[in-house]
Amino acid sequence: MKKFDGLLLCSDIDATLTNDNNEVSRENLEAIKYFTQYGGVFTVATGRIPFTIPKVLNEFIKVPVICQNGSAIFDVHTKKYVSYKEIDRRAIEIVKDIVNNFDFVGIEYYRLFDIVFLKENNATKRHEIEEKIPCASHLDCAIDEVEGPIIKILFAQEEAQTDVLDKALKNSPYQNEYKLLKSHPWYYEILRKDISKGKALKELCTLLRLDLKNVISVGDNDNDIEMIQVSGLGYATLNATENLKNAADKITKNNNEHAIADVIFKI
Repeated sequence: MKKFDGLLLCSDIDATLTNDNNEVSRENLEAIKYFTQYGGVFTVATGRIPFTIPKVLNEFIKVPVICQNGSAIFDVHTKKYVSYKEIDRRAIEIVKDIVNNFDFVGIEYYRLFDIVFLKENNATKRHEIEEKIPCASHLDCAIDEVEGPIIKILFAQEEAQTDVLDKALKNSPYQNEYKLLKSHPWYYEILRKDISKGKALKELCTLLRLDLKNVISVGDNDNDIEMIQVSGLGYATLNATENLKNAADKITKNNNEHAIADVIFKI
């Protein structure tokens, strides 16, 4: 029996697994390799579309990944979705309302196989470059004319503007109909009300026939709270939000100090 047999390590990507240069450090990669060589199972739970998950992780991920902030589970080897939950078209009315009241927002629609950049600004351009998005569609059409299932809607803007948007939407009737969350200093998202990384993690564990008590999860932002809470052991990075730190069992190093390597060393 190997030392990590039966354990699943589930990590957020941005500002958890990656450093501020959007890179997965050599130290983190070596630690993940060690963890998987000795029986551990590694996966990620991310807000990203699956095709933007860093390719350096491919050799270590042998099970499906959680993507679009829990809206979907994707098999990186078959390139097929295990499951997904699309957002209903009524959410587009929120988009129209936000565009009318906050002209600074950029708009991204996440579909199954691409991200539609519908209204661009500096934040959306930065997003496309930093995540090296290979499946971007730049459409010149009305907000309600985008075809296909929409998995989530993302607004991109500068950090102070995200806080303005968050405050306005948290006090709006939309809060009762959809999950509205700040997933990054520059990003604000609309998801189905029943979506979370935590629920997706439960679904993944059922698929893998794995007890949640054997899951170690790591994150940095409020969209990781449910995942941290349902796991047997939940870590917040030192750079995490205070809400996540309060929900976590333990605190690890910050994302620039190889947080995932630190977690693996500790377990």
